[in-house]
Amino acid sequence: MTSTEAKDKLQAAYQQLLDNDAHLLNVGVGEQSATSKLTQYVQNEFTDWDVDAEYNRNGKYVKKLNGASVRPDIIVHHRGTDDNLIVIEAKKAGYRGEDNDEEKLKAYKSELGYKFAYKIILGSATSPIQEVIG
Repeated sequence: MTSTEAKDKLQAAYQQLLDNDAHLLNVGVGEQSATSKLTQYVQNEFTDWDVDAEYNRNGKYVKKLNGASVRPDIIVHHRGTDDNLIVIEAKKAGYRGEDNDEEKLKAYKSELGYKFAYKIILGSATSPIQEVIG
């Protein structure tokens, strides 16, 4: 799968979220509520993969970056293996807190072997899906 194919599938999933569950974004639900619905739509696009939210395992071990346990917002992988396709961190549009998602996403790729990493801005109408290179 190419980066373009993966991003196109994520864009289709995000569009399903907008089409079916815009209410969640319009009323400002928490990030986890929106990403849990998005996870369902990502699964529709990646039918040969497992798609999980807040998944903290790497095989049978706790997933760690730089020695600290982590829980990516959404991952596309094959459970119980090191076959990691996509890692996603999501933020609500207008988020004003500390954001080190780009560094985390780069670490997921280099330390845990994810092929692609994306940041999704929930509620953004323009460029909601941003690939992180590195």
